[in-house]
Amino acid sequence: MGLQEAISLFEQNKYIQALNEFISVYNCTQSEEIKNSIVTTISDCFIIPNDKEFREAYKENTSFFKENCNYMNCNIPQYDDLTMDMIPASDNCFFVWNNNSESFEGNIELEEDKCPDDNYGTLLIYGGEIELFDEIRATKYRKIYVVLPDVESRRRFFSYCKIPGLMEKCLDNCYFYESLQQFENHIVENGLYIPRKVIGIEKEILHDVFERVHDIRIRKEKITKPLISISIPSRNRGEATLNNVNHLRKLQYDEEIEIVVSNNGSTVGLDKYEEISRIADEDSRVVYGSFPPADFSASIEQVVSLSNGEFVVLCADEDRFYLECIEDCLNFVFFNRGKGGILFRLRNNKNIILYDDYDNENDVFNSVLSAFSTNYITGICFNNNLLKDNKIVEKLSAMYRGKNSYYAAYPHNTILAYLVRGYGFVGKAPIAFLKYDVSEEIERYSYEHAKADYAYMKLDTRLAHLDALMDIVLDLRLTSDITIGIIVELQDRVYKLMYGAYYTHMEDMVKEYTWDKCCERIYLHNLEMWKALRKKRVCNDEMSLKIELVLKKYYDIHLREHPSFA
Repeated sequence: MGLQEAISLFEQNKYIQALNEFISVYNCTQSEEIKNSIVTTISDCFIIPNDKEFREAYKENTSFFKENCNYMNCNIPQYDDLTMDMIPASDNCFFVWNNNSESFEGNIELEEDKCPDDNYGTLLIYGGEIELFDEIRATKYRKIYVVLPDVESRRRFFSYCKIPGLMEKCLDNCYFYESLQQFENHIVENGLYIPRKVIGIEKEILHDVFERVHDIRIRKEKITKPLISISIPSRNRGEATLNNVNHLRKLQYDEEIEIVVSNNGSTVGLDKYEEISRIADEDSRVVYGSFPPADFSASIEQVVSLSNGEFVVLCADEDRFYLECIEDCLNFVFFNRGKGGILFRLRNNKNIILYDDYDNENDVFNSVLSAFSTNYITGICFNNNLLKDNKIVEKLSAMYRGKNSYYAAYPHNTILAYLVRGYGFVGKAPIAFLKYDVSEEIERYSYEHAKADYAYMKLDTRLAHLDALMDIVLDLRLTSDITIGIIVELQDRVYKLMYGAYYTHMEDMVKEYTWDKCCERIYLHNLEMWKALRKKRVCNDEMSLKIELVLKKYYDIHLREHPSFA
């Protein structure tokens, strides 16, 4: 291997291998004669023959740059002043020669068929480092900021514009600046995201710049619509809610996020809610609203109505968001921005991951069934654009509020079901929250002035919810097969919910029904439900007989599963 091998590869039209070999010899040899020979050969064979094409490409790229990029009057150098040459090895692969340092800087590959990963955020490029192309090729950023602080960096960066179609392929979403101060002023004035990825300058050097931008942002009205609203419905838990808000305010993010609190008629802890209201006046990320007392469904409706983000992720006031995972969460939401609903995973204080078994459910059956299976509010994420555009919350409130017991206790599930039936559901989102073991469901029943005596766990409550849920399922107007499948699954789920209640509160549960009697009641209730559904023509007689066999099978299975004390 060596110079002769490089020449041989070139003669065989194996240009990439030939150039790699030329460069290897150039970097290893101490002979100036050999180095000059290699540079001359490459220039004569690769650069000079393509000079006309490079000049035309430069003209087209800089014209595209002026017409389509935000370049803040950035001075574009003349072609003959550029410092680097492009060495074409193929239509999509260019090696780079730096005339100033007399060195090869690497190569740029522009694969036509490569689809980079979407990223919600922004990239800052300082100077004209070749590494920027590896990053751009791997990730499609919402915006790219390019700071070219001196003549040399501009000559270096614009050298890449000799590559045909470069600007349109790679740099069509860029802002160009001639100083960091110009960059800082522009992103503040226009509500552009602070870049989380930086190339060409140590991120620590930019710390003060980013701190200034963040401090200004949180003290002025938002310019950009947030990507995510972290929304907290609350009642009579002012201290927990205030602590949660202060926890979320530690996030060094501003335009991307919003922290929303809905106070649903609290009568205690009012000083804490007043403190949240004062914070909202000082921090543009915080939105606070106070409403008259109403049921739990009103609390969810209100917190959603206050939320301005493209997506709304619900959070119980006692739970905690993992601040370190914000970047992953924003990227996950942005990547799935066409979905109707997203489910973030939780970790409880026993280090068990919740919702770990929900995967990407794109079909209607699994999407809707998943929506009705995630009772806990924390981690449920709505596509707020779809909610607002279709007035879903307003319509559901008119249909069910004060009229449907399931909606009264589980409005978030109902909203999610209406979203995902047409737009899909996705699980396996990042583990975003720490769930504390304060029972949210007990809180729901305290809205209705019931005793916190595990009423939501009792069989009569679960069966009443099942009846009310059937009305919602039918209103979804799904196909007959999907409707039947969902109802059967939800009927089976009552056994599982009651098993959990007996497992954790055996002494309380058996005061009303033994486990055998509980299973018998569920089974008979399910049979009666299908008689009524048959009259509504949800199924025909033949299908009804098949369903009865399935119900009996489920009954026999659960009857044998006697729960023991936890």
